Amino acid sequence: MTKDGKVKAALIGFGGMGHCHAGQYAAQKNIQLAALCDISPEALARPIGASEADAALYQAVAKTHCFEELLETQKDLDYLDICLPTNLHAEYAIRAMKAGLHVLCEKPMALNTADCDRMIAVSKETGRFLMVAQCIRFCAPYLHIRDLIANHAYGKLLSMSMQRNNQLPPGWFRDVARSGGAMMDLHLHDIDFVQFALGMPEAIYSIGVTAGSGGIDDCTTIYYYPNDLKVVTSGGWTHTRFSSALSAVFERSNFELTGDQLVRCYKDEPQETIAFPEGTPNMYFREIEYFGECILQGKRPEVASMESTRNSILLIEKELESIRQGRQVRL
Repeated sequence: MTKDGKVKAALIGFGGMGHCHAGQYAAQKNIQLAALCDISPEALARPIGASEADAALYQAVAKTHCFEELLETQKDLDYLDICLPTNLHAEYAIRAMKAGLHVLCEKPMALNTADCDRMIAVSKETGRFLMVAQCIRFCAPYLHIRDLIANHAYGKLLSMSMQRNNQLPPGWFRDVARSGGAMMDLHLHDIDFVQFALGMPEAIYSIGVTAGSGGIDDCTTIYYYPNDLKVVTSGGWTHTRFSSALSAVFERSNFELTGDQLVRCYKDEPQETIAFPEGTPNMYFREIEYFGECILQGKRPEVASMESTRNSILLIEKELESIRQGRQVRL
């Protein structure tokens, strides 16, 4: 902790998502970003953001080039924010927890459930908190849909479909052994929301193609739930630009989410755009803020529990099994 009682954090992996996470810290009331760590001097030379607050934060933080140097020079850290390539998540989460740090880990949790289970076991052994930054769980429009499903405000959910597309990203993402391909990097967002909102399905059926990483880079999956509810997700790295959408059909209303705009439509009623309070924090800010609150309160994260985010990796494994076998797979 800092002298004024703030949670003290360090961030390792100052690439794309590292910069995204770092840009959320200047306005945090209860968290201080104390250090950045990246093996690349060029990466560390890039400023955090364009605002004066970001510039001041960048000047104030320590810059280190390896995990060992970080631990040696920063003795009173509370947690490590991991934004490394996916194949390094389990290793550094475990090392950090064994060193006495809580861990906020960028998604996906790991490349397989075996590594997820190792991470969970070490969290329990050390008493350190582990949370995976599944940002959609902190996104206001998605949370609104989840609440409608739970409270039956418009009757029961009849069907839901989700799409998430992007072009093939550069660099290490194109190596499925490091990134997990589009399934882990992109499709995971929708998988995670489906089981966050509805729990684990009874069965899945998935089809997919390999297009750039050596893994499955475009897929469509049907999730089978009780009472004949079916949810469909589709997308991948085979498109020209990023886009995301969700459609939820309830007994007495329909909701369509395109990007961050949520619209209610039903029969001949006028369409209604759902407005959220001005100043609602973005999902990246909120996930970091929430993890800091959990540390201050001494409570394990519940919104993105390690067991729940592990289940999203299990669903990917089941989807891959379905693709390989060409049949429905039961859970």
